[in-house]
Amino acid sequence: MKLSQPRSARTINTCRVLCALRGTEDLSKAELSRQLDLNKVSTGEIVNELISEGLVRETEKAEVSNGRRPTMLTIVPDSKFVLAVDVGKFAISVALCDLNGNTVKVERIPTLHKCSVEEFCVSVLKSCVRTVKLVESDRILGAGITVDGVISEDGKTVLSSPDLEWKDIQLAKAFEQSLGLSVVISDKSSALVNAEKQQDRQISSEKSLMYVDWSSTISLALVSYGHVFSISREFGAMQLSEDVTLDSVCSTRALGAGEDVHMRELWSNVPQSVLNAMSKALRVAYRVTGASSVTIGGEAATIIEPSLDFIREKCPLLRINRSCLGDRAYVRAAAELALDNFFYRFSMLEDMKDLV
Repeated sequence: MKLSQPRSARTINTCRVLCALRGTEDLSKAELSRQLDLNKVSTGEIVNELISEGLVRETEKAEVSNGRRPTMLTIVPDSKFVLAVDVGKFAISVALCDLNGNTVKVERIPTLHKCSVEEFCVSVLKSCVRTVKLVESDRILGAGITVDGVISEDGKTVLSSPDLEWKDIQLAKAFEQSLGLSVVISDKSSALVNAEKQQDRQISSEKSLMYVDWSSTISLALVSYGHVFSISREFGAMQLSEDVTLDSVCSTRALGAGEDVHMRELWSNVPQSVLNAMSKALRVAYRVTGASSVTIGGEAATIIEPSLDFIREKCPLLRINRSCLGDRAYVRAAAELALDNFFYRFSMLEDMKDLV
């Protein structure tokens, strides 16, 4: 991107406007201009173009003590959609999500292990095709895929995946050719952290944070100022005793999670021995990393407050928070991945801060 070109500057400012409108309840053109330090003419032109495209709409006029009442602006969430695909160890979620990241429709299918990559893709693509048919094709911006593993820098190739035993699989290309959509892939931990930042901007100011993906397996990402710089997928293999690992007692699979068990029900009945085990693992991680702030996410985004308080009591040196992503954390992460790459460009704007 050549930043000196007017068209590039306009594109960047359009993304800034969209991000600002998404991050607040309502803003007027004047407030946008002040907040983004843009002149009123440029702000007005960008907003009017977004309104004409149906991406933004004017709402009711704000109440003021004197003077003219400004017209407020808001994103039109169902003007565009993204396809979100989360590849789990035991199940795959395929969802259609709006511009606010909310799920419109979700479908779950079992993860096929004893098959070729081609057969795997066919099974997932059938679900994708059913999902995208819910809206007109020109209203779908692209697709985000999350998977445990190592992903190429361009977000197109799965270099390795422990769950699926994949090596150098050009997954994005297969989906792009079949669906006619732009596709981006991310490892789950990075996608969860980036989705978290959309709900809790405080993460971007944390110098050192441990993000725990507590699900069917348990992994740990180290985050600095909102950027993942290390992922330990072996965190769940931590030995708690001679014959016991963290995964073997704490993973949601070990706790009996399944289609017939809602996650909130699971956390309501979790034994204290399990919470003790997670507390012990976090204390060890703190001694190794020095990071005193922890966010617990993944399927544990629905962990109840009493359980979280128990862990806090056992880890007095740690600030422990629950994820903001809720009971569809992985779907939300895949949706935010697509929204970031194909609409809001939040990560691009973050990376540009040091250049401005």
